[in-house]
Amino acid sequence: FTPAEFAEATGLSTYTVQDHCRRGRLRASKALSGRGAERGWRISLDELKRYQREGLLPEEPRGRTRPTPTAGEVPR
Repeated sequence: FTPAEFAEATGLSTYTVQDHCRRGRLRASKALSGRGAERGWRISLDELKRYQREGLLPEEPRGRTRPTPTAGEVPR
């Protein structure tokens, strides 16, 4: 599905679907769109079904490359 097709199927706006793709809240990949070098988002049927069952994926924290140390661990 394109973001517009996914949006139509779910009642979301196209912009919202694109934003969820960028943030990793929907499983999507970039594919050539046929309009030059631009790559557009593509979302699978399996992901549409998963979204309808479970909703959005949790948002990944930004800017962290390693997990936060727990009590007793020595930070590297």
